[in-house]
Amino acid sequence: MQLWPDSGLAGRDPCMAPGGALEVGWRPTVELLGASSWSLASQVCALHQTHTATLSSQDIADNKTQHPCDLLLNESPNSTRLKKLVKMAAKKNKKQKREDYRAAMKQDDVLTMPRKKFYRQRAHANPFSDHQLVYPPHPDQMDWSTLYPAYVAQEESQPEATPSSTTEDLSAPVKVKKLTQDVEVADIGCGFGGLLIALAPVMPQTLVLGLEIRVSVTQFVEDRIKVLRRQNEESKAYQNVSVLRANTMKFLPNFFRQGQLSKIFICFPDPHFKARKHKQRIVSTTLNSEYAYAVRPGGVVYTITDVPDLHGWMVQHFEAHPMFERVGVEEQEGDPCVEIMRNATEEGKKVERNKGEKFVALFRRLEDPVF
Repeated sequence: MQLWPDSGLAGRDPCMAPGGALEVGWRPTVELLGASSWSLASQVCALHQTHTATLSSQDIADNKTQHPCDLLLNESPNSTRLKKLVKMAAKKNKKQKREDYRAAMKQDDVLTMPRKKFYRQRAHANPFSDHQLVYPPHPDQMDWSTLYPAYVAQEESQPEATPSSTTEDLSAPVKVKKLTQDVEVADIGCGFGGLLIALAPVMPQTLVLGLEIRVSVTQFVEDRIKVLRRQNEESKAYQNVSVLRANTMKFLPNFFRQGQLSKIFICFPDPHFKARKHKQRIVSTTLNSEYAYAVRPGGVVYTITDVPDLHGWMVQHFEAHPMFERVGVEEQEGDPCVEIMRNATEEGKKVERNKGEKFVALFRRLEDPVF
């Protein structure tokens, strides 16, 4: 049986009426619901449009919206078929709620902090996959103006640059807006941005950048920073932090010039326990050379993990590198960033709740050798 034989929507969820406002998705519910599915779908769409018309983007961000199936169930609480419809649409309902929520968070009038449950994504991402990432061919061609709008330099004759993309035409010229200062601190694998937010008031005159490979998690941090900036418009707080989706295992030198960074944070990285996965660890002989390139002499690389084996791995590889030396325990514990790193990140809080142990190690970038 087909609900809409001429529309190509056969087998689609009855909630997805042609021209309706719903995007519950594809569901083979036609056989279950029978001939009354079309009328139910029509009622659902009508109720949904009436309900959402009264909601602002702030209401959606506050999760005040209801799924249209829930609205219709309130209208007809004894409908057995409708209950089945609600149950079968539940999974797709979650997806639609996430999309509606994220769309609402993009509005300029939202002052509510984003909620993680609408940005969940699996914890692991393959750094060797061909992700659709945008990156500059050279650090001088990176446009930071959208990430740090409060630090954009006054308009002058700006140099031409090339667009940074795996798909765009690299020959098309674009203009890069320069900043009044460079990014100096990078949080590699920043997760949900706990460290970034904590560092912002501690380093108010320093530009801090979070680098995260997961799409949804990056979007969460973006929305979080936007809301914090709106909430602190008068004080101009949190203008010095931002986040960028990037694969640092491949493209770190594309973003930062030699010696540009003063600090790099590597907090609770993926341990990749299996030996065949060790090549995906964020600390290795090759990657440490890239960190040595980006960090200026005297700069520090901060590491923390709750996995003893990974801690030993990072210590071993940094100590073996000729451009790094380990910072002593006394100096380490006197660094205010260490305490923030221990307690501000989401993973750090999770380890604390589980009464786990955290292993910290700092490594200072040595002076370049004289030839």
